[in-house]
Amino acid sequence: SGTVLDVSYPYHRQALLEYLGPAREGAAAQTSSGGFCSTEASRALARRARERAFAMVAREEGIAAAANTPVVGLGFTGALATARDRRGEDRCFVAVCCSDGYEALHTLRFVKGGTSRLEQDKLSSLLVVEALSRLVLGQDEDHPCLVQSCATPGVIEAQLEEVLSERVTDRRAVLEAVASGQAGISQLWFWPTEHAATSDLASQRVLNGVLHSAALSDTTRLVVVPGSFNPLHRGHEQLAAAARQKVQGRFPDLDVVVAFELSLSNVDKGEINVDELHSRVAQFGSIDSAPAGPWPVVATRASRFIEKAQLFPGSTFVIGYDTAIRLIDPKYYGDCRDTMARALANLLELRCDFVVAGRVESDGTFREFAHMADKIPAGLGCLFTGLTEREFRVDLSSTEIRAERARAAGR
Repeated sequence: SGTVLDVSYPYHRQALLEYLGPAREGAAAQTSSGGFCSTEASRALARRARERAFAMVAREEGIAAAANTPVVGLGFTGALATARDRRGEDRCFVAVCCSDGYEALHTLRFVKGGTSRLEQDKLSSLLVVEALSRLVLGQDEDHPCLVQSCATPGVIEAQLEEVLSERVTDRRAVLEAVASGQAGISQLWFWPTEHAATSDLASQRVLNGVLHSAALSDTTRLVVVPGSFNPLHRGHEQLAAAARQKVQGRFPDLDVVVAFELSLSNVDKGEINVDELHSRVAQFGSIDSAPAGPWPVVATRASRFIEKAQLFPGSTFVIGYDTAIRLIDPKYYGDCRDTMARALANLLELRCDFVVAGRVESDGTFREFAHMADKIPAGLGCLFTGLTEREFRVDLSSTEIRAERARAAGR
């Protein structure tokens, strides 16, 4: 009871698809040729179990607590000896998947007719135990395979494949995976640990996928603050706090969670290389860099808001006045108001909206949401909520900070 959160046994094909939920289409496509006893189905089950476990902890204790709780999902599929004629070999697959993205896949194949169903049940159960023990205790080259030691010689073939063997300890390698789009990684969360105090990634837990599923639950409203954060400064933090308060007022019954989003690709500023991304992400795990405390940050490749909205449906994005003006300017849509209206309607369909913060123009004028409200297309006003000057104003920019640092370095 202190370890197990949930055990599910979706035996029928339809039960399996319903359990997989959002992953069902991909799993069905991948397993259509080989049936549901496959490596793909086991991995899909393990990932879904991991997501469910994380969400359970998040609902009970909050997302911050869940982010600092190691959760594991395990998926098992098997085609064992049966009284009826069945084509194909007797086999089973066990996949384990951790909240940090680590995955391991255990395969067990039986020589046809070499073992009884009772023996196969015993050995496949031992494989589940071995998968979990190796996950917790680590690999020991001198320790014999539990299943091999209990089986009659020559009747089984056991194999272990670590899908992501580094357990995300090599942060640069993982960031490179995001940059290149490897392994389908479209976003990678860096959540500050409970005792974050150093200015490096060691103070951040890396969460691949699970945080996303919990943050987008119907009990949570995610507030995303996109930016380049070069560097992160108090204006960013105060903006996040003001936006969170604004959104909490609109959704009083939801858990409002703020996350900064750092995209490798920016429409206006080009690509960020991995070294620079590594440095910028590290800022969010440091109390020194973030005076109000460490913040969660998610690295993505989403350069446009429609891409961000597809990654984070049902979320609120925090933007500045200048960005908001571009969003409602037909010039950025090929001078076509219909194209602009359709683009904004797509964001609305994804249940996303924006909080707009004011900004000081080059002539010293402070521009805020009230100055653009009459330019919003009819029927789309609900997409935008403004922060008044009283609610938020910080006349500080990353550009000014970089210029000041450059002047200081040149002295």
